[in-house]
Amino acid sequence: MIKMKIIDTNKLLDDCKLSKDIIFLDIETTGFSPKKDSIVGFSCASHFSQNKARFTQYFSFEEKAVIEKLLEALIGKNEIVTFGGDKFEFKFIESKLEKYDINFSFKDFILTDIQNSFKVFSKYFDLKENNRAYIENKFNLNKKNSYDMNSIARVLKFKSKNKKTKDKNQADEILFEKQSIDVDDIRGQALLELSKHSEEEIITLIALYDVLDNFKCSHSLEIKKNTHLILDEYDLIGDRLQLVFRADSYHKKAVYYNADFSEISIYKNRIIFTLYIKKISAYDCLSIAYETDCGYIPLIIDNEIIFENINYLISKYKDYLV
Repeated sequence: MIKMKIIDTNKLLDDCKLSKDIIFLDIETTGFSPKKDSIVGFSCASHFSQNKARFTQYFSFEEKAVIEKLLEALIGKNEIVTFGGDKFEFKFIESKLEKYDINFSFKDFILTDIQNSFKVFSKYFDLKENNRAYIENKFNLNKKNSYDMNSIARVLKFKSKNKKTKDKNQADEILFEKQSIDVDDIRGQALLELSKHSEEEIITLIALYDVLDNFKCSHSLEIKKNTHLILDEYDLIGDRLQLVFRADSYHKKAVYYNADFSEISIYKNRIIFTLYIKKISAYDCLSIAYETDCGYIPLIIDNEIIFENINYLISKYKDYLV
C-alpha cells in the first residue's frame, strides 16, 4: 500500500521556514516490542517549499520491504523529526536493521525528538504532562478521527489464513472462520485504518514542531548579522550542562576545548556547548549556575531558563562559529 500526495502546510506552519533536508517521520508497529512485534508501515513529510510538502506512506505486512522503502525516503535528508523517536522509532528500526542484516546507521543524521523539547520547555507552555495526546489537546490539535489502537494491533497480529498459528489470537481467528469472515480482509482493513491514523500523526507532528520553533526563535541569539543560534534543548549530566543549539547555517565538524574545561562540539547546523556547572539548592528550588571570575551566573532557576545569561555566555564563543 503506497500513498504519495502534496499536502498544504499553510495552516500548520506559521512563517516557519523548513529546509528541504528535513523529514517528519512516524512508524507504525503491531506493538511495543522490537523483538516480538513488526513494523507494518510508515508515513513521512518532506520537501517543504511554498507552503507545500511531499507526503509519503508505505504500509505492508512484508516488514523488510517496509524498512527498505523507509530507508529510501531518508536519502538526501539530514534531520529526522519524530515525537518520542528516541525511545521508540529509532530503537525499533535499529533492531530490525540488525535482524535483516541491513547496513545502515543514524549516526550521520540529526535526530530531533520534539517530546524531549516539550519536556525542556514545559514550564513556558504550562504543561503538566508530557504525553502526545495531552500536548495535542493543549494546543487544540484535534485529530479528525479516533481509532481503537489496541484492537487494530490485535487484528494485525492475526496470521494469514494461509499460515498456521498457535498464538493467543487463535481463538479470534477460529471465530472469524466460523462466521465466514476472511482474516486477510480484516487484517487489510486494520492496516488501512492504521495508515489513516499515521497520516494524522504526521499532520499534528508538523504543527507541534511549529509551536516549538516559534517559541525558540523568539529567544534566539544573533551571533552576527542575519545569523542566529536557537536553543533546541538542554540536558544535565552530573556536574555538566549540555546546551544544544541550532544554527541558521551549516558548519564543518569540529570540537573545541577551553581553559575552563568547557567543550564546543559542532556538527552540521548543531552546536553543543558542554559547561561545568554548580547546582545550588535553596527554598526547594534548584538553580544551575556557571562560575566566572566575577562569581556565579544563574543559567536555570527552578526549570526556568535564563535566556539572557545563556546568550551572554555563549556569545563569548561566537568566534568559533563564524
